Amino acid sequence: MKLATTTADFSSYAQTPAAALELCGKSPFRYVDLNLPHRYMGEDWERITHDAGETAARLGLTLIQAHAGDFLSGGDPTLRIPELTRAVRACGKLGIPQIVVHAQWDTATPYPAGMEQFFTYNKGLYELLFPVMEETGVKVLIENSCEANMGPACYFMTGREMVDFLDFVGHPLLGAVWDTGHANCRGNRQYEDLTALRGVLDGVHIHDNDGRCDGHTAPFMGIMDWDSVLRGLIDTDYKGYFTFECDNFPMRGGGWPYLRRNDEPETARLQNPSLELKLMAENYLYETGKYLLSQYGAFEA
Repeated sequence: MKLATTTADFSSYAQTPAAALELCGKSPFRYVDLNLPHRYMGEDWERITHDAGETAARLGLTLIQAHAGDFLSGGDPTLRIPELTRAVRACGKLGIPQIVVHAQWDTATPYPAGMEQFFTYNKGLYELLFPVMEETGVKVLIENSCEANMGPACYFMTGREMVDFLDFVGHPLLGAVWDTGHANCRGNRQYEDLTALRGVLDGVHIHDNDGRCDGHTAPFMGIMDWDSVLRGLIDTDYKGYFTFECDNFPMRGGGWPYLRRNDEPETARLQNPSLELKLMAENYLYETGKYLLSQYGAFEA
């Protein structure tokens, strides 16, 4: 497996995807997941997409995956289909083969009793993206979550539930990304989840946490059973990238899900790690990923 990271790592240091890619270029990572939240997919999305592509090409970075915003955003009841459609089109223009789009949840639909309703509702939402997916050939990936994030709302919590939804929808351009940190919050046996996803697993989000909160921190900074994850990927014959999503390592002052204490905001200097420290953390991530994969003979430069 080849190592990848996300431009979301630099969301506190860069105002555009191109600027975030400039910072990724200072790290050892050559493969990158492009973060495309709704704020980048407005009327100027084509310029933003062009600039990102030019920057990646100049720096020798390969864009292997993307991450879009949600169907709804910020409590706004309006479906964000225009932004999501543009995000898929952006991937098509940049040669990115797949993009993560979270399913939509509703706290009035409880887990697991509301699974049938959740499946039916989300099938209708993803169908709205089928035309642009088919036009561009870009695959859309669903993702698992956890009660720590979703509260009582129904969601995909296991690999088996994700497979069941993919079978229910039955579209060849709908696949799955497995998030290790979300599963760790639930105490899932990740080997079982990953092997359940055999044949439909197109990507991973690799990060660690303390088992209570979705910390998005680096491996060995939490309680993850990394052997379970690595054995699951290998025994599933996973062919994708080992993509980090450790955007909260080191922890930002205002970064969800934690808030750093700030008793005197007028004079605070130490709320956020410096860019220099963040770049050092990216080197740590790369070396840690190399170690994890090398222990199972799976590292590819």
